[in-house]
Amino acid sequence: MKRILKNYLTFTRKERTAVLVLLVLIAGLMLAPLFYSPELAPPGDTRLLQRYLDSAQTGKGEKLLAAEAGAETAETEIVRSPGSLFFFDPNTLAPADWLRLGIPEKTVRIILNFRNKGGQFRLPEDLRKIWGLRKTDADRLVPYIRIKPQANDAYASRFPLPAREKKSAEQKLIIDVNTATAEEWETLPGIGKVLANRLIRYREKLGEFTSLEQVKETYGISDSVYTQIQPMLRLEPAKVLGNRFLDLNTATVSQLTTIAGIPEAIAKAIVVYRKEYGPFQQITDLKKLVLISDTLFLRVAGSFHVK
Repeated sequence: MKRILKNYLTFTRKERTAVLVLLVLIAGLMLAPLFYSPELAPPGDTRLLQRYLDSAQTGKGEKLLAAEAGAETAETEIVRSPGSLFFFDPNTLAPADWLRLGIPEKTVRIILNFRNKGGQFRLPEDLRKIWGLRKTDADRLVPYIRIKPQANDAYASRFPLPAREKKSAEQKLIIDVNTATAEEWETLPGIGKVLANRLIRYREKLGEFTSLEQVKETYGISDSVYTQIQPMLRLEPAKVLGNRFLDLNTATVSQLTTIAGIPEAIAKAIVVYRKEYGPFQQITDLKKLVLISDTLFLRVAGSFHVK
């Protein structure tokens, strides 16, 4: 019996140390309140309640409480006010006026950075594209936007035109891609001196443009720039007809090779296809040839017709 009790009541050195540490921790927790007392939160503002209680006997308590609550609500509404509303031009509005409209300072900086980099608002709805602008603010401001006509052209300041050309520019200047000079190319939005010279060199390499799509093939002409200038481009049909407009059903191999982009192998394939399957019914029949890719078709389609 003594041996059993000894086995259960005898502790090793590590166990005795652990028990001692545990006792110290328990004692520390029990004594902690004597040395530390947490600070109590200060009582709330009870002045309104006290005034209400003091006035309860005269029957004015409820009116006083309602009046005070109304004043507090009005103060809250002033703080949350979305700002004044007035007609404005987002292309010229000063930073202080943006703040008056209730736009956060961070968003105002984004707008100013956008304008400083040459960006302009062409339509009232363009304001919604500003990163960080809340939808509620956009819905509130868009009806008050009044953009001046001279600010509508995002490229007017970057690509000024000579005085003698302003009138034609206002009428949407149309240029012939095969006769336009470098100066005329530069009048188009997004086309600077470098791109204008590249267009001239590429046209000389081809001999002439046979389709407007070839303008987009010029190095440096992005899809967005081409989309903007495409309505201002013209390909004179008479010029193409006089020089390079070939009948797919009668053109010889040597004639076909005069078209930029058509080597002798493809020219022979066109003639062989015509002999085996009969005359071409339409220009798009060229796509049936394995050697004619979509890119090549777009490049040469404007050089042919089918009788």
